[in-house]
Parts: sequence; structure tokens; C-alpha cells
Amino acid sequence: MTMASRIVVLKEGEIQQEGTPKELYSHPANAFVARFLGMPSINMVEASVASREGSIVIRFDENEIVLPEEKAFRLRKTEFEGKKVFLGIRPEDVQVTSAETSEEAVMEAAVTGCEEAGGRTLIYANVDDNSWTIVAEGAEFQPNDMVKLALDTKKVHIFCAETGDIIC
Repeated sequence: MTMASRIVVLKEGEIQQEGTPKELYSHPANAFVARFLGMPSINMVEASVASREGSIVIRFDENEIVLPEEKAFRLRKTEFEGKKVFLGIRPEDVQVTSAETSEEAVMEAAVTGCEEAGGRTLIYANVDDNSWTIVAEGAEFQPNDMVKLALDTKKVHIFCAETGDIIC
């Protein structure tokens, strides 16, 4: 990806997506492409779509994420309410925060480990039963530390659980 101006991602001999590395990384066509590109890999969890007080929310385990209107519009338009989806978010789009509330979705996680990788710190944490990776700068945590994670909801990807195709 660092040397190419355009790339093609294949799965079992079929083109999944083609474009610039940045296009594919930021706007994957499906869950396969999202998982294939990026180191560390995208955080992905099975979730469901619901409506609450006029907003579209994504629920997984004990967490609920209110989607920004542009993503909510797409989910309403495609009639995904009540259906299973995959929520994906890149590790760099998740931040450790001390805020109780923010414009971003905030949830609790238990740190399972940390690692230095190329001048940045990777934090591994469990959000309920799901293992997540977070990219942090200069953070120091110990296993079993509880942290709050803030997700940039504008950068979440929602994929159809049946087909793996991107919804928004």
C-alpha cells in the first residue's frame, strides 16, 4: 500500500474493490476489504440496528452508539432497522478518554495488554466480550486497568451481516 498509487483487492479470484490505498482503507466496499487492509486490523463486532428517540443507534453487548445523521439516513433508507450488522472502526479512530460524556460514543473497556509498535502504543482491551485494539500516543496502561474509549462515530463503518457489503 505504501508504494502503489492504485491497488486491487481479490478474494478467491474475484475483485472486491479497486482504487487508491487511501480510498480502500477509508471507504472499504465490504467487511473483507476492511479486515484485509490495515495494521493493526479494524475492530469489528456484530451488532444490531435500532431506533431511539428519532435517532438510529447501533447496539452490541451492553453498548449503544448513536449514529450521526448522514449514517442514520443511509440505514433508514435501506431499511436495516432491527437487523444484524457488523460495526467496524479503525484502531486510530478510538481514543482513550477521561470524559464522562462527549459528542463521540463512550464505552468502558478492560485493558489486556500494551505494545510499542513503530513509535506508537497499541492498547489491547476487551469491550464486553470483544477484543479491540486502540492506537494511543505515549499511553501507559497495565492489564486489568479500566479505561473509557471514545469512538469517532463519523468514522464507523456499518456492514450487512449477511453479505458483508458496506451500508454506510
